[in-house]
Parts: sequence; structure tokens; C-alpha cells
Amino acid sequence: MTLARAHIRVCDAYGNRKAAVTLDGTYYELGSDLARAAAPDYILLGGSGVAPRHARLMQVGDDWTLSPLTPMGARLGRRDIGKDESTELTAGTEIWLGNNMLQLLLPNASVTESLANSELTDIELMMNEALLDYEDRRRDLFDGDETQRESLLSAELDRLIDRELDLAGKPNMVATINRYACEALRRPLISACLMSGMRGDVEATYSQLNDDQRDRAVELREDLASELRLSMQADDTADDLEKLQRGIADAYRAISGTIGETFKLALIRDAIREKVLSLFFRLGPIQFLLDIDAISEIMVCGPDRIFVEKGNAMFETGLTFASENELFTVAARIAGRDGKQLTEGAPLADARLADGSRANIVAMPTALNGLSLTIRKFGKKHWTVSDLRSNRAMSLPMERFIEAAVLARKNVIISGGTGSGKTTLLNALAMFVPEDERIVTIEDTSELRLKNRNLVTLEARRANVDGRGEISIRDLVKNALRMRPDRIVVGECRGGETLDMLQAMNTGHSGSMTTAHANSPEDLILRLETMVLQSGQDLPIHAIRQQISAAIDLVVQVRKTPSLDSGAPPLARQRTIVEIAELGDYDPDTGQIPVNPIFELAGSIGTLRHTISGYIPSFFQEMADRDLLSIETFFDDTDTSEARDAA
Repeated sequence: MTLARAHIRVCDAYGNRKAAVTLDGTYYELGSDLARAAAPDYILLGGSGVAPRHARLMQVGDDWTLSPLTPMGARLGRRDIGKDESTELTAGTEIWLGNNMLQLLLPNASVTESLANSELTDIELMMNEALLDYEDRRRDLFDGDETQRESLLSAELDRLIDRELDLAGKPNMVATINRYACEALRRPLISACLMSGMRGDVEATYSQLNDDQRDRAVELREDLASELRLSMQADDTADDLEKLQRGIADAYRAISGTIGETFKLALIRDAIREKVLSLFFRLGPIQFLLDIDAISEIMVCGPDRIFVEKGNAMFETGLTFASENELFTVAARIAGRDGKQLTEGAPLADARLADGSRANIVAMPTALNGLSLTIRKFGKKHWTVSDLRSNRAMSLPMERFIEAAVLARKNVIISGGTGSGKTTLLNALAMFVPEDERIVTIEDTSELRLKNRNLVTLEARRANVDGRGEISIRDLVKNALRMRPDRIVVGECRGGETLDMLQAMNTGHSGSMTTAHANSPEDLILRLETMVLQSGQDLPIHAIRQQISAAIDLVVQVRKTPSLDSGAPPLARQRTIVEIAELGDYDPDTGQIPVNPIFELAGSIGTLRHTISGYIPSFFQEMADRDLLSIETFFDDTDTSEARDAA
């Protein structure tokens, strides 16, 4: 398909296409005047916030410019454009006039690909709308049975595909069939890149193909990977995804002659069926990302930008939602399953997926560039401290020391930034707690996975839409004190509950643990002071610092750092313990709490290593008397220990 002229694509506020206008002339006015709707130089816009003569569109040479004709102006991307301000347009940039989103499409290759993808999207949207209509008309058949609902809707979708997707035997549809087939192969190839070459669940990927067709689909995927020169190695994920996005059309053309039309149609039907059903019952295009163990976080920035974190690196996947409305449907489903509502009046929501993964949603109008959905996956692997050491997050002496400190019932707070691995480390440390001790865990969203028999897991709850029913972390910490815990583990202190946690640590619940956001142990002390003040108690700073000093024995500082693996790529990063420090006694003369580093991360990029500072913690003799740690193992050289352990 080749565009001979420029086009303007008109969408509603949710990204659903309303029209595509061919620009045959060089001058147009855009607005809401129905009387001018038939005029060849007028583009009619509906919705709210649009004036009868809202803007002027002009071609100047090879370029197009936009000028608002009303004080209401326009928005180009993130920039506001005032009345009579002339702005040159670039292809694909979002232009907002009222609640209409417009895009200029120029006659070039990128636009051809964009339109091809949008045509496939239109078929998927049509199928989705038809399925919604069928569900509304035949709701009596489902009778509240979700399995029956999915079975009947799947059968109806098969009938829709057979009836509506009539492409075979039409000479003028050859190009369309090839575009659809290319897209059907692209999505599983993205999955293969993100899985670093692992075959994955082929049955789920091509669920409607027979065995021979499925084997052929895998062969074609491998042929495309070879044509694109994809390495399918974890270190090359970013390069592979870029090659895929840039060269998939050319690679498909190179092999398309080996693919029969019947098989292309089978691929198309299978891809459309999978995508429509995934949107209906699961999470649309991001569903398979949840099934890839190597992916730790999924970030959606509007319908056309989906990123993942894999191996401490960020990648843009090339996956898209069909529209803002489709993305909103998925986000609302996530919120709804957790008893939350997502509306224009309540655009923020935290929710938990069925597998325990955490989701944060920010919808329009708060999210200016489209709905934001962030999913922190609930990993299937139960990381132990030994696992973290094997990944070079700590040294062997650090592992020995931190285990001894937990067994000696020292109070520990893990400090670090967002995504630095605080919760993973907290869970690993809590695994050292003996089985005969009673633990109460308190979290905003449950993530800890402890195996103790005498374990109570508590989760906070936000207020409902009526503003009632809130159960805060602070409420739960106070309640935990009445539950006869040996230790209290709080997922994160971020407010007034910090005072209650410090008091618990000081009143017979030694060995308790929590996390907090701070960039260093020194910053943590200031952060704790601020959070204690949020409790509403009018305490002087010196009293707060005395509480902190008496309550907290150890601070474990975590951070994302350059990889400590000498064989890792230059830009590789990892989550690392950068410091373990003991908080000293409050000094009334200086008003300060000494921070005494025990272990530190030293060196520069390429030579980073964990070192022992030489400071012996004040409670070391206690650990030695209980045979938890000896002075010899404490000072055992880090490099030698790691080498011996690896051997």
C-alpha cells in the first residue's frame, strides 16, 4: 500500500479512529461547523472544546503547518500553541483540538507501516465490538458461569472470524494478507527476543493451528530471526528488538514466497483470535509478558509504548494496545478484580494481580500522555541470601554476618530507592528467622513469602469510594503489638507508622525488620525523623533520634550499581548491597547518631568489590558467645572466601 498524498487521522480522546481524511488541497480549516461539513476545504471535528473555526492547516512547500484561529488554541505533543501561532507539523505527532486527537500521515514508508498496523487493529476492534454486542444480547446464556462465558464467546468469535474475515481468493487482498501474516509472526518473535531464545509455550502461541502448522510457524519464526540476524542472547535483547522493529517488513518479504496463502490465512485467524480473547479475558498484549520469568517489571506509557525490565535493563517491546480505550479496559479490569474503581474522578489505583504482582494505575486526565500502568511482577523464584550472593549482590562474609545478626535478633532496616531490591532482600533475611518464633508481617500490598508455621500476614486497605473502610499500616502495626509477636516485619515504613515500629523494636520485639526509601544510612536517619513527625506526635528532634538510635541496630543500604560481573556488558547493572552499617548511640553533645560502616562497596566501574571496613560492631561478642560468628570468619578475605565458596 502506497500513499500518494498526505492524510490526517482523526481519533477521539481514547485513541479510537473516527476518520482518515485525504489532503488533496493545500489549505483546510478545522472546526465544529456542521453547515460547512461538505466543503472540500473543511474538516469537521466533533466532541467538546472545538470552535466552528478552530484551526487552519496549510501546506507550504513539502511541509504542513497548523495555526489555531481561536483563543482555545491547540496542543502539539506536550506543547501548547496559542491563537495565530504557526507551527510546522511532523508526521505522527499528536495534535489535540478539544478532545480530538489528530495525526499527520505523510506519504512515506513509516506511514505505510503505520496504516497497515492500524488496518489490522481495525479488524480486531470490529471483532471485539461484535463480541461485546453478542454478550449483551445473550447474557442469559452465561448464568454467572465464567467458564461457560469464555466457552460461548470463544465459539462466537470463531463464527465471526469465519464470516467477517473473508480474504481468500481476492487478488486485491494479497498485500493485505501479507501485512496481516507479517504482524501475526511479529508478535511471537517479540516474545522470543524477550525470552532470549527460549522456545516458550508454543501451544499457547499458536493455539488454533494443528501440529504441522504449528511446526511450520516455528520454522518461519526461526527463518525471520535468521533473516534479521537476531542473536537471541540475553546480552543482545535491546539490539534484537531494534532490528526486529526496523527490519521485520523487509525480512518478511524475503521469505513470504515460501508461505502458502492457506497457511497465511490460518496464521491471521489464529493471531486475531488470540488477541481478541486475550483482551476479553486476560490483559491483552501484555499478558504473555507476565508469563516470562526473566521480566521483573512491565511499564505501559499510553497505548503505543510498552516497556519491560529484564535483567536490570530496560527495553521497549514494540507491542501496542489498539487504542487508549483498550488500554483503559485492561487497567479497569485489573483494578476491578481487586475491588477498586477507575474513573475520571478517581484516576489513581493500586491493585494486586491474581499471581500477587503489584499494579499501579494512573489514568487520564491525571496522566497527560495516556494511561500509565506499572506492574511489578511477583517473581516465581524465592530468592535466598545465598542466591543474592551468587548474583554478587553481597560477599560471603556479608552473608555470614547478616545471618548471624538476624539469629541474634538485631533490628534491621533496609534502605534504598525504588526498584533497588529492598523487598527481595527483606524476604531473604526473614527466611533466617527460626521456625519456633512467631512472625507478624504487615504490608501495603502483600509480597513477602515466608514459610514459617506460626506466621500472621496482614495487609493494609484503602478507603472505599465512600471514604470508609481504610485500614492503614499504622493501624496494623498497633494491632500487631497485641498479637504476641516475636518479630514484626513491615514491608515498608513511609509515614506515621514509623514511630510505632521504632517503639515496637524498643519494647520486646527485637529482631524486627522493615524497609524505607533513602539513598544512604545518613539520609535514612533524616527520613525516619520526618516520618516520625508525620505521626502527629509533637516530639523534639533529640527524642526522635534517641528512639532511632535505641531501636535500629543495622542499616543495609541497597542500590542499583554497575554489574560486578567482569564478563557483563559495559552498561549492565545489578541490585547490590553497597553498605552494611551499625547505628551508634545518640550523642547528646553533637545531637548526631554515628553511622559505622561494617561492609562497603569499593572501587570503580570494572573493579567494584565488597570490602570489610575494619570496624567491629558493638554486638559482635554476643554473636561470638552464641557461636553464630567467629572473628576468623568475620575477617576472612572477601575474594578468597568467594573463590573457595565457588569451588
